[in-house]
Amino acid sequence: MCTESCADVYERLFREFEAVHPLGLIAAVVRQARHDLLGSPRQAIPELLERAARQRLTDMRPTSPRASAIGDVGPAVAGDRGGVARPVPLTDE
Repeated sequence: MCTESCADVYERLFREFEAVHPLGLIAAVVRQARHDLLGSPRQAIPELLERAARQRLTDMRPTSPRASAIGDVGPAVAGDRGGVARPVPLTDE
């Protein structure tokens, strides 16, 4: 589908999101976006791939330990769009 141009997409997104998500998750999101673009015009794949993967990564809650140190955005819940589901403490309120 795409070779060097897709490798460039991976590299840019790794740099952009390495403080927020583990590299394995970034790679998985890019692979899934690439799969979702099957059937798209070949010339458009690199740009569409980068846009789709960037949006998905942006929509996810931070999942790396470095991101937690930067600032927690609150607990993720099961069914959340992306991220790792963590238990939410129950309160008697």
